[in-house]
Amino acid sequence: MTYIPNSKSIDPRPDHPGTPIALNSRFYIERPPCEERAYQEIATPGSLIRIRGPRQMGKTSFLLRLINYTKTLDYRIITIDFLQTDTAVFESTEKFLRWFCINLSRQLKSTYNIDDYWDEYIGYKVCCTIFVEELLHEVYTPVVLIFKEVNCVFKYTKITQDFLPLLRFWHEQARIVEIWKKLRLVLVHATEIYVSLSVNQSPFNLGLPIKLSEFTLEQVKDFAQRYGLKLPEEQIQELMNLVGGHPYLVHLALDNLYHHNLTFEELLRDAPTQRGIYSDYLRSLWIVLQKQPTLAATFTQLITEPTNIQLEPMITYQLENLGLVKIDGNICVPCCKLYSLYFQGQKLGQTSDRTVAEKTKNQDYQNPQVFTNINSVKMSNHDFFNFYTKIEWNNIVAENYPIALILGEIDNYQVYKNQYGTKFSHNCLQVISKKISLILQDIHNVHFNKENEQFIMILPKIDGRKAIEIAEIIIREIKELTLSPDRDMWTNFPNSIVTMSMGIACTIPSENEHSSLFLAAEEALFESQEQGDCVTLSSFLNYQDS
Repeated sequence: MTYIPNSKSIDPRPDHPGTPIALNSRFYIERPPCEERAYQEIATPGSLIRIRGPRQMGKTSFLLRLINYTKTLDYRIITIDFLQTDTAVFESTEKFLRWFCINLSRQLKSTYNIDDYWDEYIGYKVCCTIFVEELLHEVYTPVVLIFKEVNCVFKYTKITQDFLPLLRFWHEQARIVEIWKKLRLVLVHATEIYVSLSVNQSPFNLGLPIKLSEFTLEQVKDFAQRYGLKLPEEQIQELMNLVGGHPYLVHLALDNLYHHNLTFEELLRDAPTQRGIYSDYLRSLWIVLQKQPTLAATFTQLITEPTNIQLEPMITYQLENLGLVKIDGNICVPCCKLYSLYFQGQKLGQTSDRTVAEKTKNQDYQNPQVFTNINSVKMSNHDFFNFYTKIEWNNIVAENYPIALILGEIDNYQVYKNQYGTKFSHNCLQVISKKISLILQDIHNVHFNKENEQFIMILPKIDGRKAIEIAEIIIREIKELTLSPDRDMWTNFPNSIVTMSMGIACTIPSENEHSSLFLAAEEALFESQEQGDCVTLSSFLNYQDS
């Protein structure tokens, strides 16, 4: 069932691949029964709809139609897009909830003043709930509250643990309090949910789940016909064999066949190469994988192993978030043949056990380095971590104590190096190394290594909370060094100070394999670097001793 507002004609021009399909376009392919079920559910008092699908799977186009149908019911619609939210909003629960309430009030054009409801003594979650309830009293029609890109919130542990259970509470209130039946919630996210919430706190095990799947063979046929392409069934099948039913990849192929005089044979021949139509898309995935060696190595294994393999949840989460894999039960498989063909010809981050062994043998290095002199071993941080955990992980599992991993990197290091030269950069690294050494020297059994501008600290028997304290001390003291290539000649204050970002992961090893710890810390570091000069605890591995 498709709802098209005030449209007297259908636009014959195909929508550009990668952009949302317009409401009046005949190029939108429905995926029954998803649309019909969502339309029915949004009209149900107190409903909750969860829309999930990897990147470029058609979530926005689907949501546009749900919003359009909702307008025919004269409901009020509020949209919160976390992809467009300033990172400063996530600094604290109080700041986030206040921002949310103000945003909600303005979109509803309410006259209520948030300050009249804000009282730290009763708690900010209670204040937010009271305010939302007042807004529901003020409007006369149901309110549909849409949260787009909810997965952007997962990396902010405190917000995740406070706000997501609040959404569940509001949804459950509709069962017992009449006014809350006005509220309909729509959560849109890219992947399966891997956040530290109990089943009684998470909103992701309630309501109507809508998982957007790939196109079927019949849907791809229909799509081609809407383009006016008369492709034989065997060519449709060949396209499906190459890209599966991935909506964006199918759309890009049909668009190029229609607009650019590309032959089907050329499309298939060049698809996994740098001259093919997917080159930009594939290159963007390659860049992401290159930055995450553990993820790259795992995906390489996935596309070269003759049989399907079962991956850890954290790695599966990351690969699914990129749209590289799909889940079949507990088995993780590449989304399509295109990825296997392309990445088998690429040099992704290769770190092998043999490489580690060779390095350690050449340097007569028989034991992992307990913190003494960080410059005595020339190993990559990834190899250093693997070597340490190969020896110690089973002992840690047997004793069942936590282990924390801190990854740190100097912000904008290459900019400093390019602008001010190797000498300043080298001196900068040495000073920072010595400072970190002094800070860590009183902590028992720390394993510490440095690789260029990147630092790794392995801390057995340290939980996430203590690791954050250590990382924040390091960041603060490095900033206080006021390392700077420039100083104002009048004030002697530095114009730019060298800073560091850090990512942390912490777990009880019996619950996860060691590769997940490095991957989670790496992800947290990337999140810190987006803001710069800060510490991020992984939203996935964040054990904190109560």
